[in-house]
Amino acid sequence: MWTRSLLPRLFTSRQWHLHWDFHVICRCWGEIAGPEIAAHARPNIIRHRTLWIAVDDSAWLHHLQLLKPQLLKRINDLLQDRQLEDMRFVMQPDLPDLQEEAVPTQPPAQPITAETQRRIRELTASLADDDARHALQRLWLRFRQNS
Repeated sequence: MWTRSLLPRLFTSRQWHLHWDFHVICRCWGEIAGPEIAAHARPNIIRHRTLWIAVDDSAWLHHLQLLKPQLLKRINDLLQDRQLEDMRFVMQPDLPDLQEEAVPTQPPAQPITAETQRRIRELTASLADDDARHALQRLWLRFRQNS
């Protein structure tokens, strides 16, 4: 119903696709660039269909300039629908080593009380579309469980 048209419009108006694309690129960066490059460079931000890559060394920055067409093609193959137009490289000498970064652990799931479940059902009761209502309830329950 109206939720099926609202979500795509909200996704577009808030430009969540840029955040999603950036997340996909970051998650797959090691596969896109290879482990050697990934140890010295990482995606930083997407601005105006340009991906900015932080690089820890000027020699790697120069090397990546030469590999730019191949990297951009791999990224665009991954993104499919929304293509990037360019990649830019910027020096960031203090780039933390990916292997040294602590991997965030997910906190243990919190139990959901009967009162929380009742409140979520009340809040979503006005949604006429059963699928949308149940999906929103599952989303809120999952959020409450993991926060």
